Amino acid sequence: MREIRVCWKKASLLYTELGMMIYDHCESFEVVAHLKNTPEGLSVIANIHFKEGKCPENFVGNPYFTFERHRGTLDEDKYVVILSHPLVLGVLEGEIAVYPPYGFDENGLTLLLRGTVEGVRGFLAGVRLSFRDPDTLSTMTNGVLDTKEVLTDRQLDIVRSAVMHGYYSKPREINLRQLADVLDMARSTLGEHLHRAESTMMKWAASDDF
Repeated sequence: MREIRVCWKKASLLYTELGMMIYDHCESFEVVAHLKNTPEGLSVIANIHFKEGKCPENFVGNPYFTFERHRGTLDEDKYVVILSHPLVLGVLEGEIAVYPPYGFDENGLTLLLRGTVEGVRGFLAGVRLSFRDPDTLSTMTNGVLDTKEVLTDRQLDIVRSAVMHGYYSKPREINLRQLADVLDMARSTLGEHLHRAESTMMKWAASDDF
């Protein structure tokens, strides 16, 4: 079992369709409880502070939010909403669980997830394809932070090969073109793999949990 904290800053979320939709209409959008899985997505109770002049009707037609009108408001600012964004569906379909409360506010979005190693890696791979790379990642393995859990198997293999062949030695024992020849792959592809892995590890190192 693994635990991972995934964080996006508000500035990053504004470059996503989901973030733009929420921040255009809401001061904050916080999921406070999960109700049930439905064919359409995850039914939740959300504490929503709408901006002046905004309301649930502004979400009509959006494929990621369905306000259950027949339930109305449970309490002031609390609504029953079905969430169907790929970010949510990735949790429902994988060996992983996300724990409320969580949501969008001035600080961005932070998710605390627990699941199998494969579930964590699958979720992160899906996030990078359907949403946006997190700004920070941190994981716990038996109480110890472990950056390996946030890298894909391919990234791990390439980083290990780069270390083994002296790419990260000082002075460097092999350059990028030579390493690409050793690994029998295009230099641009290798450079992209290393850049993504290095970026992930630097974000992990800069995390508040480090």
